[in-house]
Amino acid sequence: MVEKGSMVEVGVLRVNQMIDGAMYDIPNRTYRQIGHDTENDFYEPTGVVRGAFADPIQALAVAKKDDAEICVITTFGGSACYAGDYTKSKRLSEQADSFQQTLIYNGRIGDKINIGYREFSSSLARPAFNNEVEYDLSTSDEISYKGASLEVIEAGNTGITYKLIQNFPD
Repeated sequence: MVEKGSMVEVGVLRVNQMIDGAMYDIPNRTYRQIGHDTENDFYEPTGVVRGAFADPIQALAVAKKDDAEICVITTFGGSACYAGDYTKSKRLSEQADSFQQTLIYNGRIGDKINIGYREFSSSLARPAFNNEVEYDLSTSDEISYKGASLEVIEAGNTGITYKLIQNFPD
């Protein structure tokens, strides 16, 4: 129903076609940027497959110049570079230390509706910050929780129509 939290723009590396390397295979997928220096952008290596005798993988690196190869950087400081079809871009993502608040509609029984409140930190539910609240619509069609307010227009067992009056405060 209502959600508020922090989002950031992050760099991503999209490998458009699988890179079948001698020591490492880089699947076609999107890799999130984890750092940079003056010459390279570094990306998470999740999903990269290493050969039986290859060193452990620390990151993927792509030089900032045009038409650079994708390099697998190892934990021992080595690298293996491969030409490949890729694009670098930006996208919105939850920040690692993000804080999210949500209201969830859980249904109606008689004149009462049940609303769930959840807080998430770093995309993980915080069990101590989950709550279920009931509101009696025969008393008022406006409900509020943690500063978020909405007007209930129609509520059934499986859905709700509402107007957001105010989102969670900053």
